[in-house]
Amino acid sequence: MNSRFQVQYRLACPLSEAAEVANEIAFEQSVCHPPHLVAPGFLKNEIAGRVELTALDEHHSQVSISFLSETVGNEITQLMNVLYGNISLTKGVRVTDLQFSSDLKAHFTGPRFGITGIRERLGISTGALMMADIGPLGRSTNDLAELTYRFAKGDMDLIIDEHLITDQS
Repeated sequence: MNSRFQVQYRLACPLSEAAEVANEIAFEQSVCHPPHLVAPGFLKNEIAGRVELTALDEHHSQVSISFLSETVGNEITQLMNVLYGNISLTKGVRVTDLQFSSDLKAHFTGPRFGITGIRERLGISTGALMMADIGPLGRSTNDLAELTYRFAKGDMDLIIDEHLITDQS
């Protein structure tokens, strides 16, 4: 297949750090390791995200990163992980656009519900939606139930676990 899809990120960091931040995103979201830990070869040359960086001003950049479509495995949950998984914890990084490859467009034909449908299902017509990740690895069933209860009681609109619901093959 070898097709790639593009994700646009806006970086809020000094221009002198932007290339390093962009490469960290590209590698974390595709091969799950920092660039310096990935040896030359297939992972670095084919699987790792490819970066195009554009300076907007002294403290903001736009970066386009292309990812191999096969890394998504035709799963929406894995797509979300590639788009904004671990880097969602990084300050100053925002996803601003997504351009699917033709094969991903053919597979992901569009939302079933859209934001309107999601809001209807949640009973929330306006305002921000809050989501929490339960991170179940290593937790007992009772611990997981307690954590989920606390998130729900704390007014989280959605509670997810993106790691154990994907096909890791």
